[in-house]
Amino acid sequence: MLNYAIVNEDNFLILRDEWESLLKEADDPDFFSTWEWNYYWWKNFKENKILLLLTFRDNDNNLVGIFPGCIIKHSCFGLFKIKVLQFIGRGIDKNSIGEYSDFLDVIAHRKFKNKVYESLIQYFKSQNGQFDIIYLNVLKETSTFFLYLKNNINNSFKLSRIEKGPLVYFAALPDSIDEYLTNLSSSFRATMRRKVRKWEKNFQDRLFVVQDNQAIIDFYNNFFRLVHKRHQKIMNEERVIFHQDVANFSLTRNRFWGIFTKIDDAYSAVAVIYSYRDKAYFYQHAINPQYAKYSPGTVLLYYTFEKIIKDGINRFEFLQGRYDYKKQMGKEHHYLVNIYLGSESIKSKIYFFLYAISRMIKESAKKFMKWDWSLIKKEQGDKSPQ
Repeated sequence: MLNYAIVNEDNFLILRDEWESLLKEADDPDFFSTWEWNYYWWKNFKENKILLLLTFRDNDNNLVGIFPGCIIKHSCFGLFKIKVLQFIGRGIDKNSIGEYSDFLDVIAHRKFKNKVYESLIQYFKSQNGQFDIIYLNVLKETSTFFLYLKNNINNSFKLSRIEKGPLVYFAALPDSIDEYLTNLSSSFRATMRRKVRKWEKNFQDRLFVVQDNQAIIDFYNNFFRLVHKRHQKIMNEERVIFHQDVANFSLTRNRFWGIFTKIDDAYSAVAVIYSYRDKAYFYQHAINPQYAKYSPGTVLLYYTFEKIIKDGINRFEFLQGRYDYKKQMGKEHHYLVNIYLGSESIKSKIYFFLYAISRMIKESAKKFMKWDWSLIKKEQGDKSPQ
């Protein structure tokens, strides 16, 4: 077994360099596992939550594992409150998330990962009373932690549930934009090229990229304005500060790209792109509907791909969200999974019981709505007197 410790908020800040070093030794780490994403998420969305950040160390005191967690109180179907242990970055319901983390996971040194997972599960099992259920969501189906837990879940927890989550598209990138475009459907490729030609015929400027911390303020002011204009979403102060905090730090590590296009000095499309190692993450974007006739969103995507391929990125993650362009441009995909683990508490047992009932009702309702009632009417018609 490894030695574990519960890290307080002050030491969360101090952990930064060790966290960074550990990520370099982990299997398939992503941007949402970085220190800055987790630290600034906690800093801005910690209200009504209890930090439970666990670190695991070997006998030489080397950091070999991190569970970035917190405990929230969650309404159990409006009947009573339960304590939920979850990842930092996303909650059990939409009112508790603060801001989305598209992937979440345990961070473990590849040489110690099984020991980290074993130690973490032992910790979970030893904490009866501290939380009622454990909710581990948006784990990638390829996550080594998920695969370990899947094989050991029945031996470790009497109450458990694994659900398939959303499908997420990504694109493996070749050495040039032209080569990438050949992998798209001929109709989509022709449409994209036509829109880019129209743009270049009308406008000289192509792509702008945020270069310094001062430019981040102007970028996000325009970004949030377009998000509101396009989707009628108001970004509260916590979210604005969170994004700026992450961007300011990530820019120093070349992990943040604020990308945008302009028409007559006005922002026409904006995108927040994070990167980690050789992967880029298309986190959020917005367009100015005033310039919709010039297809600024499509043009922005084209120039974004052109830039990141030149910069040596070899995988583009479109992240969550059901949009046709992600399927058309991503081609490849993987699923995310959500895991519920229960303690032996009465509240935990009631929650799992009610949750199972609610799922049954939802599935029955879906089948009811999809039923072809015309067949019954036809059958009744066939049996009617002649």
